[in-house]
Amino acid sequence: WEKLAAARAGEVFRFPWRHRRFDGVEFDAEVSLTVLPGPRRQVLAWVRDVTERVQAGRALAASEERYRTLAEAAQDNIFIVDRDFRLTYVNEFGASQLGRPVDDIIGSRIEELLPAETAARQRGSLGRVLETGEPLSVESPNLLGGREVWLDTWLVPLRESGGEVTAVLGMARDVTRRHRSESVRTALYRLSEATNSAASVGELFPAIHAIVGGLMPARNLYIALHEPATGEITFPYFADEFDPPPPPRKAGRGLTEYVLRSGEPFLAGEAEVERLVETGEIENIGAKSVDWLGVPLRGVDRTIGVLTVQSYSGDVRYGEEEKNLLIFVSAQVASAIERTRAEEALRAREQRLREIVE
Repeated sequence: WEKLAAARAGEVFRFPWRHRRFDGVEFDAEVSLTVLPGPRRQVLAWVRDVTERVQAGRALAASEERYRTLAEAAQDNIFIVDRDFRLTYVNEFGASQLGRPVDDIIGSRIEELLPAETAARQRGSLGRVLETGEPLSVESPNLLGGREVWLDTWLVPLRESGGEVTAVLGMARDVTRRHRSESVRTALYRLSEATNSAASVGELFPAIHAIVGGLMPARNLYIALHEPATGEITFPYFADEFDPPPPPRKAGRGLTEYVLRSGEPFLAGEAEVERLVETGEIENIGAKSVDWLGVPLRGVDRTIGVLTVQSYSGDVRYGEEEKNLLIFVSAQVASAIERTRAEEALRAREQRLREIVE
């Protein structure tokens, strides 16, 4: 009666209703109330049987709920991106890879969620599917939450009833472990090749940097060697965004010496480094890094040096996985350095003997 009164006042209403037929059977209806012109202010009630539409809607909602449950339970990154490259859907697993809540992600452009290089790569793949309307499979590295993650991604076009592609459904599976295993095998092979072809350690170090960079983000990497005869720390290879290569120095209380003293790998963020400075364990040397990761280079009978990578940006973070990778590689690196230095020394002795003989 309230709706009738409102309709008589000149308002138009359309609302769902459970109607009853003459035989007492109820059905889903849509009721429209419209005021008829004239002095009596009569109201026309239009009752439409929408049982089939409601049932179809309920079936669709149930189907969507099943698929949503399936998507949320999946251990894959499932997402939908529209033509403006905005995410209109992402499941919980995908949000966890980005390190942000789902509500913060929905409606954001991919440039707002990913580092520039990763976003550009993703836009290229998504744009290709939107333009061609053809599915696309891509396996590529992506920086997600500061970590390099290899994703095997299947992109499928979503079409309107008229056939126009309006969005892309993406399903991305994390294949980092498989890719890392393959990369480690390749790295060991490349390291062996570099050791055999390098005429000196000076030629070997850039190759080591390139090999480590194939396993993890390693823009900033240095190799420090301990010279027991002089007690000095030398830096025969030093690549860094901010600091110049340091000169040889007596072993002090830097992070490099901390690893040499302990003989153990060390991974630290800014807070942990500050704590060690405050307790007097170390001294601050060089630019402050977001993450510092150093592993000892263990030779046959002693620790010969330290292999270090560091990050100055929150876009690149190091964790236990990167530490374990560097530990594994460091054993091969130490062996390669000792072997190359021994061969270099042997060639130098042979040259001196040749000169004496001549």
